Amino acid sequence: MARSFLKVDLQTCLASINTIPISELKYYLLLTYHSLKNADAEKYQEFLDELIVFSQKLTEFLNPNTDTLDPRLLEEIQLSYKRLCDFSKTNTVSIKIGYALIDIGSVLLAVFTGILGGLIGGGAGLVRSLLTFSNPLRHLADGLITGLSFGAAIGFRAPKKIFKDELSRQLKFCLNSIDSNMQEVQAQIVKPLPHYRKQVEERLLTDCFSGDSEAYEAFLRGNHDYQIVALSARFVSPNLEGYLGQHACIAFSLPNQSEPELIEFSLGKSDVKNRVPTETDERTVTGEKLVEMMALHQQLQVTQTCTYGYALTKMKAGENDCYRYVEKILVGTGQETTTVKRFNGAENWVGKNIVGFFVKKLSPFSQDVLQTSLAVPSTLE
Repeated sequence: MARSFLKVDLQTCLASINTIPISELKYYLLLTYHSLKNADAEKYQEFLDELIVFSQKLTEFLNPNTDTLDPRLLEEIQLSYKRLCDFSKTNTVSIKIGYALIDIGSVLLAVFTGILGGLIGGGAGLVRSLLTFSNPLRHLADGLITGLSFGAAIGFRAPKKIFKDELSRQLKFCLNSIDSNMQEVQAQIVKPLPHYRKQVEERLLTDCFSGDSEAYEAFLRGNHDYQIVALSARFVSPNLEGYLGQHACIAFSLPNQSEPELIEFSLGKSDVKNRVPTETDERTVTGEKLVEMMALHQQLQVTQTCTYGYALTKMKAGENDCYRYVEKILVGTGQETTTVKRFNGAENWVGKNIVGFFVKKLSPFSQDVLQTSLAVPSTLE
């Protein structure tokens, strides 16, 4: 019979993650914790214990008061990460071979379903253009791109959902993401957060405060409102509105700026002034927190700038999209995740029952996986 983790162990792990300085790694470690918390302690106690050690080492390594990297600590973190991989039970030879075969099958199926989806999408686009007397080439292109992307995503994810153990799939995703982040830090592709905070401060002082440092300090101490906004997603075209769920972004006002400041993962700047949101999450924080959010956003943009190439090759709904990007900003800066949903019922029939169904069913993580109320399993309360 499966044994639950001790409540004190879960609380210790959660506390060790929460003390990690502002970073994307904090997000992935919290996602790892939430994936693990209901697992069998008989199998994963060592993983939980090592996750605590890794988080503590990472807290020391990411000390925000330093601009240099400690090679000794980096080596210890790498060893701890290797132990995490071993304890995750996703690193055995049999698992690797099995997952490799599943991945090959997923790629082949993705090619087939992508082509099929493109044909269906293109055909649907042409039909819609005839019904609405609009540009057929525009609708054909929108349908082809969306159908190809959606079909390929279904084909690539379905075998993994069916044949891979859900916990192993979640842990593998988290560990791969942590490894990718650590490599970026080690190669100094991404600089320490103080570097980006300095850039944000210089920009704010110049554009918003005309060099008045006292006014800027008052802004940091004061309270300010911001919104997490959900808008009907358009992806590559306004013609797709209603079909693809919601686009999430963070919006707030800055002194002496006519346009709202946006933090988002998007192909273009969202028109939050004129478009009607389908859902909002209102927050009040200090100016200091807003600067932290802007600095983390600037850091993430180094490797996660949303281009057409990035969107078509790396973006995955439910794993790496605008909604998860907002979560990275919130969780990475020590805030609660948002109540805004990727699919909130404002979609049309296709968006709710086809696109929404497959995205939610095939994603390794639920929409509310990081909700604070679910941090410790209710059975242990």
